[in-house]
Amino acid sequence: MRDIGRRPLSSEGEAGFGLTAVVISLLIVALLSIGALKAFAGGAGAGTGPQALSPTVDEAYDVQAQSTLSNTMQNVRDGAVSNGGLSVADLAQYGVMPGPSGSSSAVSGAVAGPAVAGDGADGPLGFGSVTLAVDSKSGTCWFAWFSTSATWYGYQPDATSCQATSLATTPMAGSGSPGMIGWQQGSFPIIG
Repeated sequence: MRDIGRRPLSSEGEAGFGLTAVVISLLIVALLSIGALKAFAGGAGAGTGPQALSPTVDEAYDVQAQSTLSNTMQNVRDGAVSNGGLSVADLAQYGVMPGPSGSSSAVSGAVAGPAVAGDGADGPLGFGSVTLAVDSKSGTCWFAWFSTSATWYGYQPDATSCQATSLATTPMAGSGSPGMIGWQQGSFPIIG
């Protein structure tokens, strides 16, 4: 008896084509995936590997240091107002140390006395000014300087040491460089 409704599934020449097509398709998908991963990681055109991600990581380190500095500055300011003044010894209760900062969680601080004693210009803060500094893992030292009349923010790239020093006068605006603090009034400078 003959099977009339049944046809052969494929001829011998077509039997390997399916497997070859699958292998070629997988190879194309693999190549496209590698290209997409390089582009996603910033490796396309600008280098590859950790160097391509470095600016983004450094920015994250800087934001972490700036956040610590802002929070500490607000705590010191609030404490000075509520206590009717501030001295170098008072900084310790806010987690501020007189020595250099070695991380984004360690804040260095210094207090400067009023320019003219008893002139009343210091208002409720009872001091001339406070300088705070925080070291970022990016290598930048971030600063905040404030008095009752103004707030300035600064940075020093590639800092070898990150320590706040007392400043008797208001900082001057400028760009930071290794060995020199760049200051900006009102907000952190944008670098990079």
